[in-house]
Amino acid sequence: WFDDSTCDYRVNPPIRAKADVEYLIAAIEDGDVDAIATDHAPHSAEDKAGGAPGLVGLETAFAVCYTKLCRGRGLPLSTLSRLMSQGPARILDLNKGLLAEGYDGDVVLVDLEQPFTVDPEEFAGKSRNTPFAGLSLYGRVKATVKQGRLTFSELEPGNGPQQTP
Repeated sequence: WFDDSTCDYRVNPPIRAKADVEYLIAAIEDGDVDAIATDHAPHSAEDKAGGAPGLVGLETAFAVCYTKLCRGRGLPLSTLSRLMSQGPARILDLNKGLLAEGYDGDVVLVDLEQPFTVDPEEFAGKSRNTPFAGLSLYGRVKATVKQGRLTFSELEPGNGPQQTP
């Protein structure tokens, strides 16, 4: 999303130059990338002020990728889904990443049409460190199902975001 001329957030590996970012996007578009994943590094404000590298990646990963790659560059949603589910599962030898018999029943429901503004105060996790605060993205996660159990939902009327154990 960012390059080193637009964001100076400290992360490992570091945010790269614009040419490197464009090269990586081209590699994704050409099919040379097997997986997109995030190193979710939820540091406290105090940790970040002290120089700890990292940011919250889990809360915004799909929306950032969907907005930049699918809506912005025309990458097919099926490709992004494969890169963010089947690809990592295959690399880690997990029984996940496909909606097929014999695989874990993991599903993420997202709203692809309604933009939303990233508000770290709405994050389900404890950390708020994100350079995406205030950005308008598409692909807000509405619900997650893990191994057939609802684990997060914004879909229950009047109750707002909920997490279940």
